[in-house]
Parts: sequence; C-alpha cells; structure tokens
Amino acid sequence: LPNHQKGNGAPEQIARTESSEMARALHYVFKIGNRNSAYEFFIKTLGMKVLRHEEFEEGCKATCNGPYDGKWSKTMVGYGEEDTHFVIELTYNYPIGSYKLGNDFKVSSKTTSYQTQINSSISIKGIYIQSSDVFKRCQSEKNSKMVSNELLQLADPDGHCFFIKDGHRRVDPVYKLALNTPNLNATVDYWSEILGMQILSRDESHCLLSYGDDQVRLFISF
Repeated sequence: LPNHQKGNGAPEQIARTESSEMARALHYVFKIGNRNSAYEFFIKTLGMKVLRHEEFEEGCKATCNGPYDGKWSKTMVGYGEEDTHFVIELTYNYPIGSYKLGNDFKVSSKTTSYQTQINSSISIKGIYIQSSDVFKRCQSEKNSKMVSNELLQLADPDGHCFFIKDGHRRVDPVYKLALNTPNLNATVDYWSEILGMQILSRDESHCLLSYGDDQVRLFISF
C-alpha cells in the first residue's frame, strides 16, 4: 500500500493475477514467529489446509521474507486451491522468534474507538471469514469474543485479527480484508487505477474495492 507503515511482522502484499478474462487477488502475507503455533491456529482452529510448503537456504533477493539473509520458509494455507481461493502465505525466518506489528491492522485513528467502529458497522482491521463450521469451532477458543451480533473475533499467535461470521459462502469463506492506510486517495488510486480493482463504495475515510462478486473484498480506512 502507498506510504504504508508496517512492522517486521505486518503483512506485506496482496498478489494479483491477470489473464485475458479476469484478475483476482491471490494471497496475503504474514510473518510468523513460531510455525507450530501458527499451524495450530490456521489449521486446527480456522480449519484451513496446507496447500504447499517451500524451504529456502538464503534470503529472497526481492525481500519476500523481509530484510533477512538467512534460512527461511513459506507455507501457503487456505480453504481451497490457490487458483480459486484467496489464501494466506506464512513466512518464517528461522532466527526470528517474534515481530513488531505495523499499523495496518490497528483501529483507525480517524474513528473515536474500537467499539464505535463496531457499532457503526465500520470494518475493524483484519481478515473476515464466513463459515458455520469455523464459527462453531472458534466459539470455544479462550481468546475469542463476540464483538457484534454476528462477528466473532480472535487473533493468531502473532497478533493479527480474524473475524468469523456464521453462515456459508458459495466459493471461498474468506470474504474481506480490512486495512488502514495513511493516504486514502493514493491507496485507492493504486488499487483502482493501476491494478484495476472496482470501487464498490467510498466516502471521505473509507473505500471498498473488489475484482468481482465472488472475490475477496478490500476495505481500506484512513
């Protein structure tokens, strides 16, 4: 995101694929400090599947793993194949046990409080999932809590928020990604003008974009 301030553990990118007929968001990247804990959360709690895993002996020249030169790995997890689902890339640097989160998933400074955002139906920052099975499973988690009449909140071991909604989605349970930005106009221009996302709604502080009805939606707040 333009001018985006992210910590070492913050998500880094949304990838995009394009053919003559379509474009779609592919995945989102989290740096994780403990693979066992991440596995328990994403696979056992959220019910995702490991789609592929790769090991690397040295740092990525394109800084895929961040500003680190040592051994690292990436694991793709999700509810279905990467060709048809929005998935998550878990990046693990062997010497690094924890990361400082950036400001992308924090409550927007432009609204008065966390509860105000919930009450006004503004998207709290995080990844949104709709699934009856996941909702029922997460209700028993110690760190989960209802933050509205329909949303259950919990965080992964590295502090990234997830919101679970009861119900069923036809294609992909992951339906929205909500993030902060320090510059709404620049961010909207980037995603809509350069990368071709459609603006679904917009006001002076928020914008909702997507590549299509069956695609994950990107909600950005200033």
